[in-house]
Amino acid sequence: MLGRDALSSERGSFLIETLVGAVLVAVVAVAMLSAFDGANQVSGRTKMRALAASLAQSDQERMRSMPEATLNNLRQTSPKYVDGVRYDVASRADWIADPTSTTDCKNNGTAGDYMKITTTVSAPTQPILKPVVVESVVTPAPGTFGLNQGSLAVTVVDRNGNGVANQPVSISGPASASDVTDSNGCAFFGYQPIGSYTVSTTHTGWVDPQGNSTATKTVSIASQQMSSAQLQYDQAGSLTVQFDTFATDPGGATRTVVAPIATGRSIRVAHSSMLPPNWRAFGDTADHTSIAALKLFPFTSAYGVYTGDCDMNDPNKQLPTPQPVDSAQIDPGASPTLTVREPAVNVHVVNNGVDVANPHVKITADSPCSGTWNYPATATNANGTLKFPGL
Repeated sequence: MLGRDALSSERGSFLIETLVGAVLVAVVAVAMLSAFDGANQVSGRTKMRALAASLAQSDQERMRSMPEATLNNLRQTSPKYVDGVRYDVASRADWIADPTSTTDCKNNGTAGDYMKITTTVSAPTQPILKPVVVESVVTPAPGTFGLNQGSLAVTVVDRNGNGVANQPVSISGPASASDVTDSNGCAFFGYQPIGSYTVSTTHTGWVDPQGNSTATKTVSIASQQMSSAQLQYDQAGSLTVQFDTFATDPGGATRTVVAPIATGRSIRVAHSSMLPPNWRAFGDTADHTSIAALKLFPFTSAYGVYTGDCDMNDPNKQLPTPQPVDSAQIDPGASPTLTVREPAVNVHVVNNGVDVANPHVKITADSPCSGTWNYPATATNANGTLKFPGL
């Protein structure tokens, strides 16, 4: 007979073995269930992908049966429901110059030779399904389009001349159409009625070189030809301008140092790449401690900045000695601050070499901008100079 201790030990070993066996069974069961679950997921994904591919092929056949005039620049998206799952079917047709190229506004030639039709099927509520894309090429029959039609290629480029993708482009004229630029910054409008068109693009916070929120251009479409238009467009920057000035005597040596002036009325921001007159004005007739120049195109070179609202305020036009122009580099989305020195008219009144205190001084300016303008009569200080020399 076994003793009580031996019997307890044997029972303990049996219990441990039973627990280990149960754990192993549970582990195997979980593994099998995971395998089944993974297999079900793979099976479900495969089924959904097959359905999406079938929808894409059906859409390709639908587009192939369309008249070329209807297929021209087609852009459609429609929902399809299969087994309670929503599939979005996006259809588009793009003109290309040969059956293998992507649409490129620089290389399409005199006309589009082929139409690439693309179907993209996605399931917004099913993240396990990657979009299914099917492409093919359609060749329009000779003479499909008449002599009163041509094509238009529009390119949107940034400040560096690089194409801007996903930018909306619209054309209006004898016909209206819209599209979004591709990875080359190109939007191609195939075989539109001939005539004059306005091409435009707009994007919140972006501007053209003149500071316009919408970039536009006029272009004509000729019979059986491809016309082209380029729109330069980029994210706008801004500039905050502050002011100071100084005074010297007519001989050039510093006589009276005037405290910096903290107000200005107007500024000009100039750049040679802008259309004539090559500058934009900001400010008004009131005094400001600073003036904001908004919606500035981010040219790759700096703007020249000076105070005043007249061509003769340009420091380059100061006679007899032109003065340097303050400058500021504006990058996309940037908002720097610049302190601009206002040119000073320094008046010093003397009599036989002796300073004359408190005479009234009248300054009359005669320039092409404003004709004759009288500076308010004022008095010099004890040193014979004006208190505020900046004009």
